[in-house]
Amino acid sequence: PPPPPPPPRRFFFSTNMPPSPILSGLVGSEMCIRDRYHRETDLQLLTQDELDEILDMALNLSDELEFIDRPWRQIAYDSTQKDIERVTGDTRVAREFYRRRLIMARELGFHQTGVKEMVIDQYRLPPRIHKPLATKVSEMFDISMNEIDPIIQIQNEGHILYPHIGHARNSSIFCLLQSNNERTIWYEETEPFKTYSMYRIPDYSKLKEAEETRLTVGKWTTFMHNQWHAVKRDGDPKKWRVNLNIDFASLPYDELLEKIDKWQKST
Repeated sequence: PPPPPPPPRRFFFSTNMPPSPILSGLVGSEMCIRDRYHRETDLQLLTQDELDEILDMALNLSDELEFIDRPWRQIAYDSTQKDIERVTGDTRVAREFYRRRLIMARELGFHQTGVKEMVIDQYRLPPRIHKPLATKVSEMFDISMNEIDPIIQIQNEGHILYPHIGHARNSSIFCLLQSNNERTIWYEETEPFKTYSMYRIPDYSKLKEAEETRLTVGKWTTFMHNQWHAVKRDGDPKKWRVNLNIDFASLPYDELLEKIDKWQKST
């Protein structure tokens, strides 16, 4: 007999998918669909002179910046299966990671097809900037200081930051300081797959593009990190991409929007 037909694909708006907490109601109104991953705001958390100073520190890799070491960077997209096994210490996990990377290479490109991976370097701001900024955000939005970590991110080469989920942050308020008009893409899972806590490499065959945007330089924008997302640029960068992030370790994205809405209504 012929094989049974494949099960129907489950799209983001399909009625058989569980309701997303990201689409839950906010203070006084429902969240707009366009807000589910990012929202431009009118927040002014720093003056333009302060933002310019931070950009200058990033472009000159100031000694005041503290480099943040991230262990998951030990696996790159051109790592061999043996390299991955050496890092993870698990043959089956290494085989699965390598399979997932091959799928993304086929679908999104890799160095042998002229697509170079973007690498993000993260830096912690000096205390003279870090502490006042974190304190201001804590007081404005009633968020614990333990949640808040203002950092700088720099991307200076490459064409794609492959789909990933953020580490050590659920959400952030993001201010792009300089860019090459890159695109940020968020994805929804068409069916569940296992996510590994340290090396968050997706099964791209089970992802579907949900939204694409180009973030605006100088606009404080909420950002959903606890969702698969990627960054792409057309051609080689003409300048470094630099952004200032106020990261929140475990604060859910929908709660961040609630807190911003509450503060705006009180002012």
